[in-house]
Amino acid sequence: MSISVLAYIPLLITTAWAEYVTYDAINAWQQSLIGDPLGPPPDPRLALTGFPTTAFGVLVLVTVISGPFATIGMAALVDALAGAIRGERLSVRRSFRAAFARLPGLLGLFLILTLGGIAASVVGFIAPVLGALPSALGIGGGPVALFGLIVFVALTFGFIFVMIRIAFAVQVLMIENVSMADALRRSWRLLSGAMLRLVGWMIVFALIVGLLGLVFEICGVIVAFITSPPQPSSISTIGSTFGVTFGVLLSVTSTLAAAVFQPLVVAGTTLLYLDIRWRHGESVPAPGQPQG
Repeated sequence: MSISVLAYIPLLITTAWAEYVTYDAINAWQQSLIGDPLGPPPDPRLALTGFPTTAFGVLVLVTVISGPFATIGMAALVDALAGAIRGERLSVRRSFRAAFARLPGLLGLFLILTLGGIAASVVGFIAPVLGALPSALGIGGGPVALFGLIVFVALTFGFIFVMIRIAFAVQVLMIENVSMADALRRSWRLLSGAMLRLVGWMIVFALIVGLLGLVFEICGVIVAFITSPPQPSSISTIGSTFGVTFGVLLSVTSTLAAAVFQPLVVAGTTLLYLDIRWRHGESVPAPGQPQG
């Protein structure tokens, strides 16, 4: 947990700042798309003309700048977990030193893994724009809408498939001491035939961590609600009555929850990585014994 929290400090600061400077613009844009439930439907052209390009650019920039710290923290966690399995005395400094020794490979994996996640977030963020684009351009539904849906589903499926097959890249890079390209190829081969097993266990990890993190989220909502109480004036503005303080506190709470519970997920995936290696007939470290 010490490794994880230290690695997440830059992420905590930058995400809180990004939430502070973009909250009002993004919230106003979302409210313009929702409109007044009791009034006429909003103009679909607002999804294009009012899109907060600057705010979105800030979010992407912050992710690109602060994301490598989270990747380095994950690598340090993997090194510490491998040392714990071998019965070694754990050291925060040593694990970070091992992670920084593989910095070029980790940065390469960050660009592949995290930027892929950014691309998925982009799709989710601009979904209202995509939905309103045909109406704004005067294009009807039918074949155009069907073709767009098919392309979206195909891209989503392909993205998820690739992300699953390279999910062990950081573990391979740190434990097997190989290059980034070899780590990607090795993860791809290891998860051949084991994708459903990985997905099943990740669902279990997500449920456990989600339930534990719910406590953090509830506490964050209560604190944010007390420090920045809503003052609704109408149904159409109910979502915009929470101030920027509310958004910043929720962002800080979510980042802290991720930092605290990330070791559970990394421990689970690292043990699963070793288990899949063992099922492939490979030699894996036995608890309390140095790796040969």
